[in-house]
Amino acid sequence: THNVEAFNAYQAGHSQVYQLGRENFLQAIDSLEQAVTLDPEFAAAWCDLAFAYAAAANIFISEKAEEYSHKADIAVSRAAALAPDSLPALSAVAQQQYMHHDWIAAEQSYKKALALAPRNYDANNNFAFFLLNVGRPGEAIAYFHRAIRAEPLFFTPAQALGSASELSGDPDAALKQYERARDLMDENSTLAYSLILGLAMETGDHTLIETSLEKLKNDDILPPENRSFYPTFLTLLDKPEEARAMLHRYYEDPAFNVPFIRGLVIPQWAAYFGDPALALQGTQEANNFSMYAIWRPIFKPMRRLPGFKDLVVKLGLVEYWLKTGNWGEFCHPVGEDDFECD
Repeated sequence: THNVEAFNAYQAGHSQVYQLGRENFLQAIDSLEQAVTLDPEFAAAWCDLAFAYAAAANIFISEKAEEYSHKADIAVSRAAALAPDSLPALSAVAQQQYMHHDWIAAEQSYKKALALAPRNYDANNNFAFFLLNVGRPGEAIAYFHRAIRAEPLFFTPAQALGSASELSGDPDAALKQYERARDLMDENSTLAYSLILGLAMETGDHTLIETSLEKLKNDDILPPENRSFYPTFLTLLDKPEEARAMLHRYYEDPAFNVPFIRGLVIPQWAAYFGDPALALQGTQEANNFSMYAIWRPIFKPMRRLPGFKDLVVKLGLVEYWLKTGNWGEFCHPVGEDDFECD
């Protein structure tokens, strides 16, 4: 752009997106909307706005999910029309294809972006997340390493490499990366301690579970009405029957109808306390940005339930596996018309 005010608004929005959180995303959307209003042909601002809308819809401002998802599609279309062969536009198009579970088209777009800029942070990080979602964490690891080389002081690729290592069955490597992400963000980072907690639950490390819960119980990332969650389960670690009953009450309580709680936190605890049916019920509400969590080791019993097949069919993954022949690391075909996951 040649419009200084539009550029300043874009820079502000770009910065706010990477600070995460509800208020930062509201400010980011406001700044980026200003940028494209001041210069409607500012393709990079449209790309950032598309990401901001999508992340807000799926994570931070879920009550506006329908509105923001629609606006994200419009922003992507605008970016693609203005600069169809640019790296930001290719990434934005791939993101929307992924959001709509058009996995084959998304893979093609991500690969085009990588061919255009093989060492670029976004190109490598985005394709690696795609690989996580379709059940190929072993392949994702190399791309997350490239993303870290491109942005060594950014917490996201360290955290994501930890997830890829966790899904690949290497808890030691996962913990190392989660701790690195924590140190890059903040010693008291909720996101990092949430990941460390999940890993500790998988490995049965009670000390680390308690340490992580202590860090999480006083954090204000949750709405005020939801903040009893972590303190409650800190007292129920050795009481699985009470814990399962409490999880069902939380799941049915309208006050806890928050995607982060119902789609991620409750399923994780349900799996830990031996209730894979509730884990599956909650996982079906997980958002697009955290879909790869279905491949975590803690959910192995859940993946063996008949309903899990319905979930991966609904997500479009089975169609992708059948058409590409690449079933990834967790599912495989059985005969001519069936499959199973483990």
